[in-house]
Amino acid sequence: WAITQEFAPGAELLLTLPTGLTPEDTSGLVYDPALNQLTFPANSGELRLQAAADLPDSEIGILVALRTDGIIADELNYPIRVVPAYFVSRNGGQVTALDGRVTVEIPAGALSEDAMFAINALVDETAQPGPLNNTPIEITAISDATEQAITQFNAPVDITISYADTFIPGDENSLALVYLDEMTGEWRYLPSSVNTEEKTITAQSTPLPVLSLNIKE
Repeated sequence: WAITQEFAPGAELLLTLPTGLTPEDTSGLVYDPALNQLTFPANSGELRLQAAADLPDSEIGILVALRTDGIIADELNYPIRVVPAYFVSRNGGQVTALDGRVTVEIPAGALSEDAMFAINALVDETAQPGPLNNTPIEITAISDATEQAITQFNAPVDITISYADTFIPGDENSLALVYLDEMTGEWRYLPSSVNTEEKTITAQSTPLPVLSLNIKE
């Protein structure tokens, strides 16, 4: 986090964490485990948190309070969207998320190392909506060892997205997955196949772009 203004000496930030979220390392921290609360000087900093495997909600909040002269001067609830991570070994595997709506098949040889995958529906107000005004999907992968982002694979991965709950203003056989070109902000088509019985679209990709669906003209 970043603090963009100065406070009186001794001002503190209090971070009260929800159930299931704890500091990764409490060394050097003022931490009250009974309240699951951290206290910091009111200046910029960073903190690594760890989440329990069974967080109860898809969106949780951290209560952030500013305390000056022992009095709470202001507070806000900072929302955090919980996105589960899935382990895939370098031998390949399958990840299914968002209530079964998205599946990623990683073939053997596509990964040079073990990885953690996350699949996230971009519901934030700042996210660019899909061409059919639907919610875009973000798929990310990081190295399990170094936590560095994996942006390219040695072989294409198969990505399957369900359109069962999406209004299709046209012929569903003309559907295709599209990816967001971050340089131009335009949606570009991926070669895709449609399964009208299962209401799914499948495409291959070597990088992991932000995805949505559209009707090919």
